Amino acid sequence: MKDKPKRLEVYYNLHKKVWSVRRKGRVIDHCTYVEILNPSFDVQPAGNARVKRTGVKNVHAFVRGNRNETEDESLRWPITDDWREVTYNPKKHNSFVLRETGKPVNKADAVVMDSGTLHVKGGSLGPSVFALNPK
Repeated sequence: MKDKPKRLEVYYNLHKKVWSVRRKGRVIDHCTYVEILNPSFDVQPAGNARVKRTGVKNVHAFVRGNRNETEDESLRWPITDDWREVTYNPKKHNSFVLRETGKPVNKADAVVMDSGTLHVKGGSLGPSVFALNPK
């Protein structure tokens, strides 16, 4: 019998400028790039409210799912037209949203998260989250 994949929580670490990966509340990895399968986009309302009230950021928003650990590089850059950029700003939003429309996003088929290692003319992209078939 195959072990069930462990669900992880991934969030952007503002101090280290990388993605922090947690399992059962404990950080197990820091990485500049991570792929998540069957993700959900979760924002804890109390943490969101605290940021709006105090102006101080805290860890309360995650992409939860299973890390893609296969050798299949089909999810890697470049992102095709099937992918949509997802963002979250606790001062503006109560949930993750599509950058282009502002429509809330709860789930997707897959997510790629890059901490800014991708470089474009004029600098890096900064932290980026792209979702495949966001819902």
